[in-house]
Amino acid sequence: MNAMFMVFLVALQVFAAAMAPAADKTVIRVTGPDSMFGRLHTLSMLFERENPGTDVRVVRGATVDAVFSALARGETGVAMASRKINAAEKDAAKAKGVELTENLIGYGGIVIVTHVSNPLNELTVDQVKKLLSGEYTNWSECGAPPALVKVFRVGEKHPGTLVFMQEDFLGKPLASGAETMPDFAGVMAKVSGTPGAIGFVRIRDAFECPGQAVTKIMKIRAGVDAPAVLPCRGTVSDGSYPIRRPYYLYSNSRVSTEISKYIEYIKAKGWGQQTL
Repeated sequence: MNAMFMVFLVALQVFAAAMAPAADKTVIRVTGPDSMFGRLHTLSMLFERENPGTDVRVVRGATVDAVFSALARGETGVAMASRKINAAEKDAAKAKGVELTENLIGYGGIVIVTHVSNPLNELTVDQVKKLLSGEYTNWSECGAPPALVKVFRVGEKHPGTLVFMQEDFLGKPLASGAETMPDFAGVMAKVSGTPGAIGFVRIRDAFECPGQAVTKIMKIRAGVDAPAVLPCRGTVSDGSYPIRRPYYLYSNSRVSTEISKYIEYIKAKGWGQQTL
């Protein structure tokens, strides 16, 4: 065994030891989509600081569909979900003898963006629905000077947001002529460079990403007589901003004390921006 191999072997052992949880720690595995990873990862690190006997492993990249299946099979302790579980997924879990518990942990805002030349500063929820679905094809239908409406949408890379907008918010597909972009940064860029454009992005894409494209952020009215509300973490949290999507944590109803404590901690912290 040569010296170089010995150095490599020692380094590998040190790395493995660093990655493995301490023998006396309780491991909680949390799995879910990319859209929830950043916030949950930060909150989990805060939880570990206050509970040094617990090692929380937050794993990203799974679709919501897949994570419900993993939870039912016992492959994860907590499932992050950017939508409610459906009847088929509940039945699949019950077939394995697992009853799932739903925990609402907060809301994410959906921001409506337009080209900066748009003379309107606010829209009602009903107008947003008609614009995004293609029922309105000209801005004159919203009381603005005539201009063709061009809708930009995100693709399947962000299925949670897409499902929410089409199934929960609109109750129908987005406009057939909508142009699909690979990510929210692409939506922002296209709206920024296209007069007459409208799109939807997450609140973090509109306000918290360095170097994002310049667009007009629309104030939204829940109804004609309701106040026009600008999206921000505060107005999304208190419900005064009307376009918001829920985020959940799901667990086995026969959850361990450690997992129950973790979920209650996340719920108490809320879904606002957290820092370490």
